[in-house]
Amino acid sequence: MKVSVLMSVHNGERFLQESVNSILCQEYDDFELILVDDASTDDTRGLIRSYQDPRIVPVFNEKNIGIGASMCRAYEFAHGQLIAKMDADDICMPFRLGDQIDSLKSTGRSVNLAQAEIFHEGSDGEVCQLWPDRQRSDYEIEWEGLQNQIYGCHPALMMTREAYEISGGYNPDFPVALDYDLFDRVVAAGYLFSYTKRVGLRYRRHATQVTTARVAQQESYARKVVSRALLRLLPTISNDDLSGWALLWGRTPLEGDRGISSGMRMLAPVADALAKKNNLAKVPNEIVYDVVFKYGGASRCPLTLTSTDYLRVLRWGSKEIGLDEAIKAFVRGRRIGAQAFRNPEMLMNSRFA
Repeated sequence: MKVSVLMSVHNGERFLQESVNSILCQEYDDFELILVDDASTDDTRGLIRSYQDPRIVPVFNEKNIGIGASMCRAYEFAHGQLIAKMDADDICMPFRLGDQIDSLKSTGRSVNLAQAEIFHEGSDGEVCQLWPDRQRSDYEIEWEGLQNQIYGCHPALMMTREAYEISGGYNPDFPVALDYDLFDRVVAAGYLFSYTKRVGLRYRRHATQVTTARVAQQESYARKVVSRALLRLLPTISNDDLSGWALLWGRTPLEGDRGISSGMRMLAPVADALAKKNNLAKVPNEIVYDVVFKYGGASRCPLTLTSTDYLRVLRWGSKEIGLDEAIKAFVRGRRIGAQAFRNPEMLMNSRFA
């Protein structure tokens, strides 16, 4: 089963060779690497031309068209039944493609995310985080998508050609946040994710990568995806609540206490609606804990939530996990809230654990 690995690069000569070589050294050898140079001004193009490996399909853009359009162009040259993503600054383990194919076959699912280990350039390769840190259930994947969180590493993606095409593939109008957009449309199309059990990718963080250099733009496009996903779940949601929810999960400074409080009030209703959509008898316990925990933290932040709001969520939590457990989650959240005072963003990015 042929795999088409899609890679777009712009001025990436610094890490490109290591990345390409890690693909060429895969133990699973039925693949092609579609390598698009997006009008680089450094020696990227020369480096690509130096390869004589027939598995590499070089594509050269005459002008810079951005990563979204470049990924769409890469797909035009793909012949594989499976589509994989790779970035020009990361490193594949030699068993990555094989492990992902095995996972897709054994689970019968259409999308796979290899586990990645994150390291910072200049840190001697020391791993600072595993991503994802654990397997996600189908409910959790949707829940985290609604919170502007990504539940796997984009360059560790593999999916069937069918899933790619039915979901619409990459959006050329998204210059950033391609993963948020694609993953959300894959979920909306009804395709399910699987995960590999061992690390298949080393994900490099550095100052010039898109997620670091273009944070505000990334945030803006990611919020569009969050709003789209919430509208699918709750088509009659008010514009104020929709805006409040998008603000709640921002990674850039949050604007407006009123909007944030509106988003907080949506936590339990959104959890309930998602459980109903997934035909669950109740909201999973870990999500209930997390909602009540965040309310506990919010009680120490300067928001316009009222005592009625807090009592309502405690009653909701008590119904699901019992009063004692709901209070425990709320109290633990208050401890986090004391640190997050005047910084609700810190609270929203915290999890009950």
